[in-house]
Amino acid sequence: MKLIGVYIWTCCWCLPAFSQIDTLLFLKPFTVEDEQIKPTSAYKSLTIDSMVLLKGNYLNVGELLFRHSDLVVKNYGSGALSTASMRGLGAHHTKVFWNGIPLNSGMNGTTDLSLISKSTFSDVYLNYGASGIINGAGGLGGAIDLRYVPNFENKMSIAASQGFESIGTSNTSFNYLTSSKKWNFQTGFNYQVSANEFEYINPEINLEEKVKMEDAGYDKINLTQSIFFKHRTKHRFGLRGFYTGSKRELPKLNVQLKGTENQEDESIIGSVEYQFTGKKVLILAQSSVSLSHILYENTAINLVSNSNEYKSWNQVRAKYFIGRKLKMESALIGDYTQGFNESYSLAKSQISMSMLHQAEWSVYKDVKVTAITKTLVVDEHFFPILPSLGIAIPLSKKMLMWRGNVAWQASVPSLNDQYWGTGGNVNLLPEEGFSVESELYGNLKLNQRNQFEYELTGYFSETHNWIAWAPNLNGVWMAENLDHVTAKGLESSFKCVFEGSKIRAATGARFSYNVSQDQNGYQLIYVPKNRFLYNVEVAFYNFLVLFDHQLSDRLYIQKGELAFLPSFSQSNISLGKEWKLKDMHRILTSVYCKNMFDEPFQSVAHRPMPMRYFGFTIKYSLS
Repeated sequence: MKLIGVYIWTCCWCLPAFSQIDTLLFLKPFTVEDEQIKPTSAYKSLTIDSMVLLKGNYLNVGELLFRHSDLVVKNYGSGALSTASMRGLGAHHTKVFWNGIPLNSGMNGTTDLSLISKSTFSDVYLNYGASGIINGAGGLGGAIDLRYVPNFENKMSIAASQGFESIGTSNTSFNYLTSSKKWNFQTGFNYQVSANEFEYINPEINLEEKVKMEDAGYDKINLTQSIFFKHRTKHRFGLRGFYTGSKRELPKLNVQLKGTENQEDESIIGSVEYQFTGKKVLILAQSSVSLSHILYENTAINLVSNSNEYKSWNQVRAKYFIGRKLKMESALIGDYTQGFNESYSLAKSQISMSMLHQAEWSVYKDVKVTAITKTLVVDEHFFPILPSLGIAIPLSKKMLMWRGNVAWQASVPSLNDQYWGTGGNVNLLPEEGFSVESELYGNLKLNQRNQFEYELTGYFSETHNWIAWAPNLNGVWMAENLDHVTAKGLESSFKCVFEGSKIRAATGARFSYNVSQDQNGYQLIYVPKNRFLYNVEVAFYNFLVLFDHQLSDRLYIQKGELAFLPSFSQSNISLGKEWKLKDMHRILTSVYCKNMFDEPFQSVAHRPMPMRYFGFTIKYSLS
């Protein structure tokens, strides 16, 4: 069924808004180039390397984060559901935003990252822990922020790519951008169709012999459109649209003897926004409407599930200065969700309102103190104040910085948690907890072209009334509150960049250690204690080599650490060549190999992932 959206403007009051842009300075002609929401200097936030984003057209968001971040990504099979979580918490604790609009379902609380292609955004920001508060609806674990920020320069660019993979996949992308001093027009399109016939090891049959997956094909489509108009220098008006559709034959389980699983997804988002930029203030108003539909069928158990969801998200933000050292921001956000599934019996809805205030005070030189307060109302649940306090201190002329923060947060049950069949529980309590974070980070520049980046972060969080689904004595899965869950760990990384006249090389590594335990002291399921990632990027003349490798610890798949998936390693490599044609025309060709050492692995029990396979892409660009 095709969705037809009617996008409406919902009026709401403007209160001072909270988000923060680190690079704002108190200058006489105070100008802000975009409304991008970033944490302040007291909160940890990372960006995905621009070279990876530029060259990785064949990656969806799930694959991108799996290979190039320390987030834990659960893949339910090639082409199937993919979710991400931060710092040992659940996927519903990690919020995903597209240009300020939350993508998490109000029904199940998660986002399927495999349905979001690279063509829908230009930048990826990872806001860890308490920094997720900055987005307004940030989760207990943090937030993933996907963005396209318009510019108003006289330029035009076209990019078109076609890719093929040995498992029967075809990937077509197209991006078009034209802009002037007053207008910005951007279109993104991606279509992927796959037979998804890959080889894998089925441990239920034979640990040595490969099996070929069949009848697991899919097709996915993404379409984005944005139009912006700038009136003089102060006023900017914008429209954004985002459509996603897919039809999937889900890969068979290792233990599946008969039957098939099929799923159809369709969603559409439309938003309208206005931004005013003055000498000392920036105001942003945004309203969005989204419709989504999921049809799931499992012939083995004769199940058909039909879900429909409507969401409206409205926010008003303002940024301004008080004196030369105090930056003030606040926001008023309203969110309405209505969902229906046959298991609900009736359509259910949820209304939330939140108000945030943030202040960043430059105490002395580069020493900054940040305070955030959040007031949250969701249906009958009222949290009058959820505070956060952070501080950033330079230790050695920006070669070494320290920042730390403490925060209190809360999360309410989703519609499925409360109303899903016999397993939903309307008596669930909201999750509440606190987190503490401490980080050392720095940047050592040997010269203008060579530098080292490094960071070490320690964190601790405790969440009470953790919502979990578990089978009862009759085998029926039920939603329940656990007493408490604690998560503690370390995150470390380094990156070296070297640039010569004909070569650019970068190498980096990340290591994360996480202990997430329930009230009985057992590690949570699907949370690896140790994870290591390493990557190398080398560009010389017109060639580009990208290599990434990761090691992941065992994953417990039952409560009480009774069963687990073994640790695994994954390596991927790609080789690209850019051909510069006349004028501004360019062609980039690349070949790549995924899982190059042919390692069997699963990130979800009984959900096989492909062994080694190959791909080829060709991209034309005019800029």
